[in-house]
Amino acid sequence: MILFENITKIYKKTNGEQIFALKNVSFEIKENEFVILAGKSGAGKTTILKLIIVEEKPTFGEIYFENTKINDLPSDKISQLRQKIGIVFQDYKLLKTKTAKENLSYVLETTKEKDDKIKTKIKNLLAFVGLEKRENNFPEELSAGEKQKLAIARALALSPKIILADEPTANLDPICTLEILRLFLKLHQMGNTILLATHNENVIKFLKKRIIILEEGKIIRDDKNGRFII
Repeated sequence: MILFENITKIYKKTNGEQIFALKNVSFEIKENEFVILAGKSGAGKTTILKLIIVEEKPTFGEIYFENTKINDLPSDKISQLRQKIGIVFQDYKLLKTKTAKENLSYVLETTKEKDDKIKTKIKNLLAFVGLEKRENNFPEELSAGEKQKLAIARALALSPKIILADEPTANLDPICTLEILRLFLKLHQMGNTILLATHNENVIKFLKKRIIILEEGKIIRDDKNGRFII
């Protein structure tokens, strides 16, 4: 589904100094896989996610999504690509002036589905993440865990081909963290492809999925058994 071939990403400072965010990174994520990107802050995890949604472009190398090279997609094709990708952010990125159901409705307005089908889909999504009784609440009225559940529901709204999660439990207490991780495991059991970035060793141990460990922009380990060894 996703293929990185010898990807290097270089950022340049105003003084001309080069910063290597990624150095010759290669990996493949197959359909229905659950893969963890692990590493300290600055290791390159977020850069990889940004490259997948073409928010950034590689300096060298090729990236493929469903066998299509996405390095130099035109803007209209980038929009089509992003509709196939559900994204869960660490800081939720919910619309503060809209209720839970309105946050989902806003995403679904881009589809051509009829209003009654959209309403049904919103109810199903909220029920799936356990927020059916919070549909009329605004984000500020939700707990941190509830906000992340709503963010997951939003990521699922367009039935994406893959779900990207960038440190989705970083702001959560241990109990909420387990609830969110169980949601991701349930999504994977339902056939979803998931790429989750984290630096939390406890999250990695709980999930027990394939892990790609990054250090200073390089892959230092790719373990199918999810063993966190550096």
